[in-house]
Amino acid sequence: MNGSDDSDNDKMVGYGRPPAATQFQKGQSGNPKGRPKGRKSVGKILRDALHRTIEVREADRVRTMSKIQAVIEVNLNKALKGDHRSFAKLMDVADKLGIVELPPDEQKIFISKDEIDAAREKLARLLEIKMEGIEAAIANNAPPGCNTKTEKP
Repeated sequence: MNGSDDSDNDKMVGYGRPPAATQFQKGQSGNPKGRPKGRKSVGKILRDALHRTIEVREADRVRTMSKIQAVIEVNLNKALKGDHRSFAKLMDVADKLGIVELPPDEQKIFISKDEIDAAREKLARLLEIKMEGIEAAIANNAPPGCNTKTEKP
């Protein structure tokens, strides 16, 4: 087994090189009882069923459309009449497909300077109250967060 003879290389067995007797023969499948050729998967069957065309009557004319398109039209018409579930379903599908998005300039949140100043003042008051409570607790030798007021009977 010095590698000089080609017949020795064919007989080598190891990882990724099974013995020739146990290898699949040419034209033989590794899964003979698997899905037969030509059989459709469930996804393919559903896709074909959704894209089959039907005739839909609208007022006095007949339109031809796919079943999935008809389902979307029906849900859209229900949503326009005020059905909240149909509207929610449509918006969920549109969001997943990335169809309905706000333009970048409408996605920004604008806060006025007065609102920022009011929020800062409120935060400062909350911190001041918290610090007073902590200082009172330290003065009374009580753990922070405990009620430092005592009731007199």
